[in-house]
Amino acid sequence: MAKKKQSKRKKSTPKKVPKKVSTLKKPAPCSPATKATKDAAMSHDHAQDSNENEPARPNPFSDKARFQELVMKVRLPIIIARTMDTFSDAEQQRIIDEGLTSFSIIDIWARIKGVSQERAVVEMAYENNFITEPDVRRWLRILGEEVTGGAALPRPEWDRKTGELRLGGTIIKRVRRLKVASNVTIILGVFQDVEWSSYIDDPLPPSKRKLEQTSVQRLQDAIKSLNKNLEMIRFRSTNRGRGIAWEHV
Repeated sequence: MAKKKQSKRKKSTPKKVPKKVSTLKKPAPCSPATKATKDAAMSHDHAQDSNENEPARPNPFSDKARFQELVMKVRLPIIIARTMDTFSDAEQQRIIDEGLTSFSIIDIWARIKGVSQERAVVEMAYENNFITEPDVRRWLRILGEEVTGGAALPRPEWDRKTGELRLGGTIIKRVRRLKVASNVTIILGVFQDVEWSSYIDDPLPPSKRKLEQTSVQRLQDAIKSLNKNLEMIRFRSTNRGRGIAWEHV
């Protein structure tokens, strides 16, 4: 019996499908600066989306927080001592007579100067060079206080070359013999260097002569010379003759 020949089946080969060539252009690579900008924008958008359901956080740089910083500064022990020295003799006697020695420095300033506690903080911060004159106006407007007042008064300006002391552009004193009046020019120069802080320690150097008058007497004589023919401000001794202060009159 003849064997049937097995027919060999041909293996079908899959037809190759031609690849479609995309007509879209590849985006140009971003520069590092552009990529950083896009990432920042995406993170900002994500932060906005995530913060929509979160409660608003307090701003540490708000006016309230900055005002509290001023309160803390004027309550520093060294600032309290310096501020107490700025009071005149009559004001210091009032502090004793009215029993204010146990009060806070803010309360004392407010009672003696006749201002609110908020304004007292601003005035003390200005007197101790924590804020500038434009800052004073800004704070007074924020606090609803009158902008005009003692805290916003101009500070003197000493010109070493011409020997002129000015206040708001007005010459209030001339020192003609600059070399002879050395103690006066030293005091004015120190006040100018510290931007006319309300109080400085005795800046006069100790005398090398044994028979020279004491430092307290020298400072008192210098203050008398300063106040001679002086307008709009006055100098006075403080801290038991070991310092000097100035004030508007």
